[in-house]
Amino acid sequence: MPGKHESPFSTEIGYSQDHEGNVYENSAFRQEIVLQNILNSKSDIHCLQEVSQDHFNKLSAALEKEGYKGEYRYHNRKHGVAIFYKQDKFQQLDSFHGHFAVQKVDQNGQKLTLQDGRPDLNKRVHLVVDLKDKATQK
Repeated sequence: MPGKHESPFSTEIGYSQDHEGNVYENSAFRQEIVLQNILNSKSDIHCLQEVSQDHFNKLSAALEKEGYKGEYRYHNRKHGVAIFYKQDKFQQLDSFHGHFAVQKVDQNGQKLTLQDGRPDLNKRVHLVVDLKDKATQK
């Protein structure tokens, strides 16, 4: 992927920019770091964003062995959001998702519109997983 990005991690899935401006693909590298961070944290619930379907599948396979269950919904063909929780601590009661739209802006922060004057929108998703704590029953 040629070009430079404003931030160290672009909005393109799996690409980074080094200090010299070189852009490189690093999905496999990131996947291992995310997995290790989750396992090292020993947290009961993890919420992730900008997750590709492939990344979610790989994380799910690894985290299932550690007692986690995951839910995933995508924004578009590239990425979405995920929630992982410890199955020994929580019972899943429900999960649902919805969509909302965010108007695109240009480099100067000006809202973008389509040729017909309608707002140019990015469709985003939110994911809710309703859990009951097995210890407290709440």
